[in-house]
Amino acid sequence: MSERRIDRLTSLLRRRGVVLPSFEIYGGVSGLVDYGPVGARIKRKLVDSWIDHWTSQGDIVEVDSPTLTPESVLVASGHVGEFNDLMVSCDGCESAFRADHLLEGIHENPDSLTADEASALLSQGISCPACSESRWSDVRPMNLMFSTRIGAMSRGRAAYMRPETAQGMFMLYPALFRHFKQRLPFGAVQTGKGYRNEISPRQGMIRLREFDMAELEYFIDPEYPPCPDLSRWTYPVMMVPDPEGKQAGECEMTYSEALSKGIIRHPTVAWFLARTMDFLVNVGVDQSKIRFRQHSSTEMAHYAEDCWDCELHGEHGWVECVGIANRTCHDLDSHAQASGSK
Repeated sequence: MSERRIDRLTSLLRRRGVVLPSFEIYGGVSGLVDYGPVGARIKRKLVDSWIDHWTSQGDIVEVDSPTLTPESVLVASGHVGEFNDLMVSCDGCESAFRADHLLEGIHENPDSLTADEASALLSQGISCPACSESRWSDVRPMNLMFSTRIGAMSRGRAAYMRPETAQGMFMLYPALFRHFKQRLPFGAVQTGKGYRNEISPRQGMIRLREFDMAELEYFIDPEYPPCPDLSRWTYPVMMVPDPEGKQAGECEMTYSEALSKGIIRHPTVAWFLARTMDFLVNVGVDQSKIRFRQHSSTEMAHYAEDCWDCELHGEHGWVECVGIANRTCHDLDSHAQASGSK
C-alpha cells in the first residue's frame, strides 16, 4: 500500500470514529491513540471473542491483575536488567531510532544483533531517515519500561507500569493452583493495558507506547505432559522453521508433521499454534496471510525450549501478531527464589 493510500485509510478511521490520535488539541503524543465510538466497540467484541475462545476449553480461566508492578517483581523476571531495545542517535539531527528498524532489509534478523554488530552495520553508509546524514552515535541499550513510585514520592516504593500482563499471572499461580484443586494442567488468560516506552513509534498502531494486550499462561507437569489430539487439523499451514534446525526455509506442513519431524518441539506448543490459527481465521483473517516463524537459537531466550511468532502479512510485510513460547518453569522458579515463597 502506498503512503498516499495509508494516509487515506488513516483519515477514514479518524472520520468514522474508529482510531484517532490522542490529545490532538495539544499537538498529540506519538505512540498514543484513542478508540472512538466505533473502534471501542470493535475492540470489545474482539477481546470478548478471544477470551471465550480460550476459556471454553474448561481448564483456562480469566484473571485480572494491577498494571502497577513493584520493581522487585520485574527484577526477578529480568525486565529491569534485560527489557531493552538498541537505540542509536543521528549526530546530524539528533533524532533517535531503534537500531534494528534502521537495519531492516540490511540484515535478515536485525533483532538478534548485539550493540557492536549493529554499530558496525550502521557505519557502512546507512542514512538517517530524518536528515539523510550517515553519522551515528554508538548503539546502546535503552530500557523500555515507564518507572514510577507507589506512595509518597520521597519514600515511595519503586515500581513500573507493566510491560506485559504475564507477570501478574505468575503472581497468581498459588491461587490458581488451589482453584484447580492442585491438579495440572491449567491456564489463565488476562487482557488489559501494557506500557513500553518505544524509542521511535511508527507504522501506525503496530508500535504504541500504551496498548492492549491479551496473554495466556498455561501450566503443565513436564513429567506428565498433556497429549493433545492434533488429528482434526489436517490442512497444511505456512511455517518458517529455525534456519539452524532440521528444515530451513519457508514450507507448508500440518502441525502433526512438524511435531513428528521435531520442528515443533513440544505437543502443547503444536496445540497452541493450531488453536491460535483457529481464532485468527474465525475473526476474519485470511489464512493465506498467516504464517508461523520459529525463533533461532540466537533470537530465543536462553531458558526457552521453543518459541514461535504468528505473523500476519500486510502493507508493512510480515509483522508479529502473537508469540507462543515454551518458557519451561523459568518464571515460577525465578519468583520463588527471589521472594522465598513456593
